[in-house]
Amino acid sequence: MEAPIKGKKKSKKARRKRRIIIFIIEIIILLLILAGWFIANKLSKYQKDPDFDKGGLVRNKEVDKKDTEDFKTIALFGLDSRDIESLGKGNNSDTIIIASINNKTKEVKLASVYRDTYLQIPDDKYNKANYAYCIGGSEKAVSMLNMNLDLAIEDYVTINFKALIDVIDALGGVEIDVTDGEVKWINAYMVETSEITGAQSPNLTQSGLQNLTGLQATAYCRIRKIGNDYQRTERQRLVLSKIAEKVKKSDPVTLNKIADSVLEEVRSSIEPAEILKLVAGAMSYNLGETTGFPFTKTTNPPYEPLGDAVYPCGLEYNVSKLHEFLYGEKNYQPSTTVKEISDQIIEKTGAKTEEIDTTTKDSNTSEPTTGASE
Repeated sequence: MEAPIKGKKKSKKARRKRRIIIFIIEIIILLLILAGWFIANKLSKYQKDPDFDKGGLVRNKEVDKKDTEDFKTIALFGLDSRDIESLGKGNNSDTIIIASINNKTKEVKLASVYRDTYLQIPDDKYNKANYAYCIGGSEKAVSMLNMNLDLAIEDYVTINFKALIDVIDALGGVEIDVTDGEVKWINAYMVETSEITGAQSPNLTQSGLQNLTGLQATAYCRIRKIGNDYQRTERQRLVLSKIAEKVKKSDPVTLNKIADSVLEEVRSSIEPAEILKLVAGAMSYNLGETTGFPFTKTTNPPYEPLGDAVYPCGLEYNVSKLHEFLYGEKNYQPSTTVKEISDQIIEKTGAKTEEIDTTTKDSNTSEPTTGASE
């Protein structure tokens, strides 16, 4: 008589086990559905640039593609446009940054190209680097970087001031040590930046180490009347490093908030899935060294083709040093194209390699007017 009872017990255990397995499967399916909804929701906020043609990008023949399994190189552009619809050509790029991502070590290096750098624009004459974006948008700007600097960039990200403000505000601000002179200019630039973005923030009342809001920090990034474009790009890289520090310490809710605000204010050539991969891996990246380009430069060459420009003192030399900085390539030999451009810049300006950095950081210390603009 005991055998049937044991059979019933086994049957109950089997049914209970099946129910547990079914419940676990249902949970997994639910999680997959939620994950799919989450990804779809994020991707709906991001619009990949449909007009960007990677096949049409200029790249020097002798240049090896750096976007291998070791490195990913991305061009970052910052514009003072009001909305995503105006992130295309017709705007000078206020910020030009080359980001080199080491896929093995997760180290990110940033090189700011001074926007007034005198370079050759593809299919055009020599001009300031930021002019490339104005006449041909991101495609022309990326081609300009590839041609003049021996790079093989295929992807770009363009943001406006609003995106930077939203990110910083989502992180609760960034801590910056502000000088007396910078306080005046931050307050002045906030007027115009507020008009462009609609963001609001109180004026600074003192110098020293303090937590800046998104609008205050963005105005800080725009200052070029103290130290010209050199210190301006240093400020930009400092703010980016502060953002990176806070992102690494942020919780998932904050990161989600950042993704929601930024994805709507971005134009990029990067595939949506890769964008999410970069966002998801943000915690694992480490911001390494940052620098400005060109390394040797002058604003007062013997001959001056353009007013108020930054002239490389030997583009060939500077490109070699850039590759060492971005990729650790010592004694990099620039391509024939870069050598030709370098020779033409010397011929047009007389600025040779040995004439190293004749500029001064505090060459302009004028007082701001209400609503400063560049």
